[in-house]
Amino acid sequence: MTFIKKKTALTLALTAVTLLYNCQKFKLKKKIEASNYPTEIGKLLVGKCATAGCHTTISKDAAAGLALENWTQLFEGGRGGAVLVPYQHQFSTLFLYCNTYASLGQTSLPTMPLNANLLTPAEIITLRDWINNGAPNANGDVMWANSGTTRKFYVTNQGCDLVSVFDAQSQLLIRNVAVGNDATRSEGAHQLRVSHDNKYWYVLFVNGNYFEKYDAQTDEFIARLNIGNSGPAIGAGIINGSWNTMLISNNDKYALLTDFSGGKIIAVDLATMTLKKAFEQAGTPLFSFPHAIAITPDNDTCVVVSQSGNSYYQFLMADIESKFINVQPLATPFTGISNSAGPHDILYSPDGTKLFVTCQNTNEIAVYETGTLRFIKSITTKKFPQELAISVKKNLLLVTCMEEESFLPQAKGCVQVIDLNTLKITATIACSIQPH
Repeated sequence: MTFIKKKTALTLALTAVTLLYNCQKFKLKKKIEASNYPTEIGKLLVGKCATAGCHTTISKDAAAGLALENWTQLFEGGRGGAVLVPYQHQFSTLFLYCNTYASLGQTSLPTMPLNANLLTPAEIITLRDWINNGAPNANGDVMWANSGTTRKFYVTNQGCDLVSVFDAQSQLLIRNVAVGNDATRSEGAHQLRVSHDNKYWYVLFVNGNYFEKYDAQTDEFIARLNIGNSGPAIGAGIINGSWNTMLISNNDKYALLTDFSGGKIIAVDLATMTLKKAFEQAGTPLFSFPHAIAITPDNDTCVVVSQSGNSYYQFLMADIESKFINVQPLATPFTGISNSAGPHDILYSPDGTKLFVTCQNTNEIAVYETGTLRFIKSITTKKFPQELAISVKKNLLLVTCMEEESFLPQAKGCVQVIDLNTLKITATIACSIQPH
């Protein structure tokens, strides 16, 4: 009798365990179906990552702000930004933290899932291949597949010749584009410009031979022009220098590229990606350390600053079309600033009435009247002001100050915001390390 009771109790217990297991399995299946992940990916991310106390909506604040309960949440990222870059597992932290096998790629610490069984090699391969196929949802849709209609911004990574593409709305990384033409070294992707019609973007290399053109809708390579290691061997045949900055003409017809140490400027026909003209001379460089370059709002005159002192040069855009090989611009000192101000960047106001000049050696932005270049005023900035940018919508001017000491640990530099109506600084934003 006692034996029968014990056997019955054991049977009931086993039945309860089986029912509980099947119930949990059924719930997990429903969660995976609701997640919009492909089934095998759902088993990994929902079954092993979006678990109680980890990457769920309820507990994500304790898990780097990342929830993985569904495909949409995955692409909202966490506090550190995007965790998955479609088609690129090597840039996806979701893969890097889960992978523990050197033969399958890079590993980051701490490994995930945290304090749980690690993914098997087969599971890592499944995750990797899914990412490299675009990380589609259960219906085959790829996030940001229509990036041509997405508002984007671009960041050059000079140390590794990558251009990072960000979604402007979410500010999440959506692609990394390999640029340059020499796989044996870093060519120093230094500056990127988008055409005024938003159809193309162009990249210039401070340590490279090429000027490149890309489709802004697909971010695919279109063409490159060999401009020599530091300039084309044309005209006087100067070959020493480094390419620093560029500017797209207001009509998208030409790009003007400055050779900082070679002291010259070249004009590139953007439709054909061919060299149109070089402003250079034999012997002494035509320009003294040219850096920033701007074109007047009427597309009539090009203004170039000499970073070595406080002077600027002007020449007519029509000179690009002339038959003369060399144009002799006149170096003119800026008024209102010291002889060693070190002009770095220049930019016209949206209404075209003012020209702003950052002076890195004297920590100021000099403001001039367009056309006459009459000095208006000086705006005192934080240390080492560099690049300028304008928010047309909010009528603000932004400037990076590379060397300003920061209250943040292991950080230096800031971005200052200037009201274009009052020409007064309205905000100072701390950054990580030396914003440029």
